[in-house]
Amino acid sequence: MITLSQSDYEAIRAMIDQKALIAISPAHLPTNGFIKVVCPDGDTTPEMINHFHFDVCPKANGGFVCTHLAPVTGGPGAIPETSPMHALTYKGKVWGNAHDQVCTYIEAALSVKGGRITNVALVPHAPCGMATVKKLSVWENFELSFLAKEMIRKEFPRTFESVKVMPHINFAGYPEANNPKGPFRTYLLRREPFERMLASQRKPERIARSA
Repeated sequence: MITLSQSDYEAIRAMIDQKALIAISPAHLPTNGFIKVVCPDGDTTPEMINHFHFDVCPKANGGFVCTHLAPVTGGPGAIPETSPMHALTYKGKVWGNAHDQVCTYIEAALSVKGGRITNVALVPHAPCGMATVKKLSVWENFELSFLAKEMIRKEFPRTFESVKVMPHINFAGYPEANNPKGPFRTYLLRREPFERMLASQRKPERIARSA
């Protein structure tokens, strides 16, 4: 299992200190169903699913909610066309892209579950193996997740009550892991303070800013 780089850890700590990242609470969650766009990481995703399904969601509405997964390698940060994680390949050939794969999952979920699903949670996680391979920092991955939010709103207009970015962090190897809750934390990423902080960073040219 990979661990957070020192630079990503320091970035996350700064986001927490500046309240760009705030601890997820039942008040931030819908009381009905939602689609979760996640990376199918075997070290992180199972814990995250259990955390939402058995702990946080019941506290939000007094019972379980329908949690429909839309997995894609790299998570929501793979959805924008500008993402280096966007292309889906097999045996060296591109056969599809993350945007179309996620939209296929969402469309199917809406047709099968009907009115039970009215929200989307975009869950980038850190550290992410694919983001590491593609040399993406957490700044970049989180920014891409906000671009993914805009694309989902565009593809499914007036469909969802909320589309939120909720990073899932594994603090293994850092002081935050030394408590009974273990190393994992889920946060709500607040756009305005995040973008204020991002403005002071050197943003890579390969990530196109949305209009």
